[in-house]
Amino acid sequence: MNNIQPSVAISLKKPAIRIHKDTIHMIGDPEYILLSIDIKEKALVITPSIQLDIKAHYIGKYLHNHEKSIVLYSKPLMETFKDINKNLLSNKSYKLYGVISKDKKCVKFKIHEAILIN
Repeated sequence: MNNIQPSVAISLKKPAIRIHKDTIHMIGDPEYILLSIDIKEKALVITPSIQLDIKAHYIGKYLHNHEKSIVLYSKPLMETFKDINKNLLSNKSYKLYGVISKDKKCVKFKIHEAILIN
């Protein structure tokens, strides 16, 4: 892949996470993904998953539409972000840039590195 950096945008007001499709492509275009929090690293982790995982999000139907991102809504996830990074404001949106694992099986976004979107 070229030099595109994985990224997500979070809206604490909506509450939504917008995952850019390039990020999904970087981990192999899975039909299901799992969003989790790495407490030790204080990071959002996106990994490919399977249909049988009840926590997995089905995104397969969004991979081939014309949109550049996939939007998922989760109030508990946004609350977790605010618990980890007390500087995040409830009515604002932020961008996070991530790092792909060496085996390209997951991408991590450090929550303390959130950048305010104007």
